[in-house]
Amino acid sequence: MRRLTSVGPKGRGDAKTDRVEVSPARAGVIFTVLVLVSAGFVWKLVDLQVSPDDDLLNNVGSYLREEKIDASRGNVVDRQGRLLAFSVPRPSIVGDPRGLANADTPADVDDVVAQLATVLDTDPEVMAARLRSDKSFVYLERQVEPEVGEAVAALGLPGIWILAEQHREHPNGPCSALSVVGRVDTEQVGISGLEKKYDEQLEGSPGRALRQTQLGGAVQIPDGYHVVEPHAPGDELRLSIDRNIQYEAEQLLARALLETEGSTAIAIVSSPRTGEIYAMASAVRDADTGEVGCSNANLGAVWAYEPGSTMKGITFAGVFENDAWGVDEMVEVPATVYVARESGVDSHAYHDYRLAHGASVENLPYTILGHSSNTGTVLLAQALGADALQQTFENFGFGRATALAFPGESTGILDDLDSHSLLLSNTAIGQSIAVTPLQLIQAYNTLANGGVRVAPKLVLADDDVANPTHTDVRVVSRHSAQAVMEMLRGVVSSGTGRRAALPGFLVAGKTGTAWQPCGDVSGYLCSEEDEEEERHYTASFVGIVENDQGPVLSAIVVVDDPQGENYTGGAVAAPVFAELAGYSVRQLHLAPFGEQAVAAQRIRSEPAIASAAIEPPSTSEALQ
Repeated sequence: MRRLTSVGPKGRGDAKTDRVEVSPARAGVIFTVLVLVSAGFVWKLVDLQVSPDDDLLNNVGSYLREEKIDASRGNVVDRQGRLLAFSVPRPSIVGDPRGLANADTPADVDDVVAQLATVLDTDPEVMAARLRSDKSFVYLERQVEPEVGEAVAALGLPGIWILAEQHREHPNGPCSALSVVGRVDTEQVGISGLEKKYDEQLEGSPGRALRQTQLGGAVQIPDGYHVVEPHAPGDELRLSIDRNIQYEAEQLLARALLETEGSTAIAIVSSPRTGEIYAMASAVRDADTGEVGCSNANLGAVWAYEPGSTMKGITFAGVFENDAWGVDEMVEVPATVYVARESGVDSHAYHDYRLAHGASVENLPYTILGHSSNTGTVLLAQALGADALQQTFENFGFGRATALAFPGESTGILDDLDSHSLLLSNTAIGQSIAVTPLQLIQAYNTLANGGVRVAPKLVLADDDVANPTHTDVRVVSRHSAQAVMEMLRGVVSSGTGRRAALPGFLVAGKTGTAWQPCGDVSGYLCSEEDEEEERHYTASFVGIVENDQGPVLSAIVVVDDPQGENYTGGAVAAPVFAELAGYSVRQLHLAPFGEQAVAAQRIRSEPAIASAAIEPPSTSEALQ
């Protein structure tokens, strides 16, 4: 190394500066070392990306976790905004098996499980297997009660922590329209009812967050939680259901089952003008315990049954619409009508029990429907013909699901009526056909609407959102619908449905008492030896309530398999209809005839009180 001397400019004096001179060889060595070190760092970074070290990743990953921020599922509310279903945070117990195994002082899994078993319901062997797995996250028990989460947190176990998740709550347990609203799974995904149908609208969008933690999972770093993507809550779903009317319907159905020892009871309350459903309730009796409670399934939409005489109103609409018989034209109605079976070997006899017991004969369509004459209805159906009756039933919506499109909704059964005359005759009086209560109340709403079918509705929203396939369809003329409605008023004023009358209002409706199929038989009716033992009945009433404004309310009540002598629609279902309709008109502020308004204060449903024993039916009411 040489030291160099520099001399300053002339006249300024001498200035000397020492400068170290580096040889080219040494500079090359230094540069080479720097290049090699840099290359080593680059290689290590690439190696970590391509072939990551499991131990290193485990240690690093245990300090930084990405968490999903659950979106709050939208509320389901009734028409007044009262909650039917909502979501609340619930603690879930989770663990970090890798963290337990790789901690500086690894925790004993058996000891951890033993302590958790004192507060959790999960099988200890299941928890132990999960905590010994090669995972960094496992669920031990999900969506527990808050006090359970607090108890687990108080244990202070390493590798165990609490994760908040959304849990669906229902105010009245298995009732409060839960069978209509539906259920969600633990991931808050709709799996039944309207929760399933409107899952996308209700679910919302989850968010993401980063959380810095220590090895055991507890947060140790201040401000160690950062929201990467915020969540968006789900939309609210407002139903046409009125929670009070729904509750009253559930109470009345439960009482009806207790009094009649029936197996199933169903009720639907709706607006005949808009199709909005105010209540859709169903109750069942446990076959083993005899206890009565709300059904898990929405039986009003998914259960099909033979309706019996409630179908006669629709048969008469077809008769008048097709000019098969005049409204004021006399009918010669015998006490018994014989119709050949499919084989043609023998015949089936239809009876008019009222005529058979000496009742006076006034053979007009009005009295045939009013007293629910089987023989008269069969004669008119034969005059109408199979093709026209089939088309009538299809136009009213039978044989296919309604526009409501409720998940699992039944289409019912409507066979080809042209196959033989016995099927035509049976179907005309509501046998050999299966319908849902929802289909039947839609049909009677059509009559109340002057022959125009309006789709049933459970969601209060624009039609293009809630009912994308909804259109109003004229089914029969206003003249035909009004003729049937006048006859249905007579059913309640002087016929089989007198117990459905409602003071201050006009009620038009029809009773039904149907024989349900018994066993695996080849014909449409049971053999004589099986009739008494295997056959059971279904009692029903469907009706329209009218005031000065016209038809303002409709309801159907069905009680399946009532026991004892009181099993007819007029004796079992009609009184329940009267109570339910009476409560509903007060709850909806529907004024009686001659009054312009009712009290604005809403009423509260009270628990149903057992009524007096149901009176036995008169002879004219039997089998109607």
